[in-house]
Amino acid sequence: MLYTSPLLKDNEHFYKAYHLTFDEKSIVEFAQNGSSIKQSNGTGGQKGGLFFWVDQEGVRFWLKRFLACEKQVMESGIGSAKKVPEKVYVLEFKIPKKDFYYPDWQVDFALCGRYLIPLISRYYYKLYKKQLLDEKEVSLYLNCPLVHDKKYSKKIKGMRIENKKLVLNFDQSIFSFSSLKNYSSYYSGVIQRLHGFLYLKSKGYAIAYTNFMKKMFCKNTLGAVKYCGPKNLKPLAVEVWDAKTGALLLRSENIKVFAEEIASQKEFKLTDHFQRVKN
Repeated sequence: MLYTSPLLKDNEHFYKAYHLTFDEKSIVEFAQNGSSIKQSNGTGGQKGGLFFWVDQEGVRFWLKRFLACEKQVMESGIGSAKKVPEKVYVLEFKIPKKDFYYPDWQVDFALCGRYLIPLISRYYYKLYKKQLLDEKEVSLYLNCPLVHDKKYSKKIKGMRIENKKLVLNFDQSIFSFSSLKNYSSYYSGVIQRLHGFLYLKSKGYAIAYTNFMKKMFCKNTLGAVKYCGPKNLKPLAVEVWDAKTGALLLRSENIKVFAEEIASQKEFKLTDHFQRVKN
């Protein structure tokens, strides 16, 4: 990576997170309004927010997924896929560690829910053993959908512990909670509701969850998080990548000037604000 300011180097008081966008208009909007304009809906019924990858490998992983879907649709002629442009934009944010707490910061339950399922199961069992689970309270909380999309507003009709494992009862189906790890995208709203209830009821789980989120930034987990807080986050740098290879083409640490060039439809050029990368 190319940095021109010591403030942008790795700092023990900050995390860096990355937001991928295909849209040049988004760069202009981020420069003008920050994160306030990008609170998108969550996948699978989870709460929405501004979604980030915890490292650039996650961005490359997601790009490959987009390209693979696009290729599959082109070859089969079935379905649809988002068109991947030749160049994509990666926005870099600096997040103070002191601000990195729930509920402002949450994991992406669609992509990371499967990692949380064992943790959630363990702490639900602990509450069950201590007779701290009120079935009416649980049902009331878990049956409140997070989104208005009925397709993903799956409600939990009941829950119980069998052989130390959490079992969920949907409309006509009964699932072991651990079995949902293979369908975390589809059931991310369910996972988030279970998480939300536990976070309120179990101090031990709240601590374990916070540690889990922080560890994602220390290990190459392909982890993703979402920002749901009220503050307006602004990127500190933007990079232009070749979509097919993931190669870094251009980096700017002056978002305002970069956005102005996009808005005026000028071609990218080498100036004091940009560093072009040699292959």
